Amino acid sequence: RINPAYMTRQLAGVVRDETDIRIHLTSLKPLNPYNAPHPWEIPHLEAFEAGQRNEAIDLEKNETPPIARYIFPLRVDPSCVQCHQSEKFRLGELRGGLSVDWPIGGLLHIEKDRKERILILHALGWIVINVLLIVGFQRTLRDISRLKSAHDELHASNSLLGDEIVRRRNAESVEHFRNAALTAINDGKPLVSVLDAIVRAVEQLVPGTRCAILPLNAEKTSLASATAPNLPDFF
Repeated sequence: RINPAYMTRQLAGVVRDETDIRIHLTSLKPLNPYNAPHPWEIPHLEAFEAGQRNEAIDLEKNETPPIARYIFPLRVDPSCVQCHQSEKFRLGELRGGLSVDWPIGGLLHIEKDRKERILILHALGWIVINVLLIVGFQRTLRDISRLKSAHDELHASNSLLGDEIVRRRNAESVEHFRNAALTAINDGKPLVSVLDAIVRAVEQLVPGTRCAILPLNAEKTSLASATAPNLPDFF
């Protein structure tokens, strides 16, 4: 029957010769000085013994080269008792641990490259988003300016249209009043009645005004009051 500890050391030697991986069988109470714990293993073995954890891994990125270290506890099982009866081992008792360390420089380089790519992608995304926002904002400003110009043009057009409507209505009113005056004269109505209609028409065409028609007397020496329907009597 092969001693498990011996076989583990043999396997560790083969792995060490063929790869960069290091396997170490260790204990706080080693029988073989070769199995004495490394400084980094001691606190983990003490934690295993106190039942605080079942495994541990450390990443030593500041080492040259950077390495990863993993350790898990080795506890007594029935197969151990068969070979170590004289040592009075108890089942489940901590006997030590098995640690593995391997270089992670390549992995860290891959992680660094991945982070740099992610950073570049985020930066490009940020730039693209900001460019789109700026372009969109500029287009929005142009659209707002166009809408304002269109609104101003529409307002100006409406104002001109309103002025034109008023002008035409006034022209139509003037033509209506002129025809009415000519009709009255043609019908032989009194001059006072004709002049009164003219005064009222002017006052209607120009709101807020008060009109009067004052013809000269026969001798052309003074003005005679012909009509002033909306002026006070003393006038």
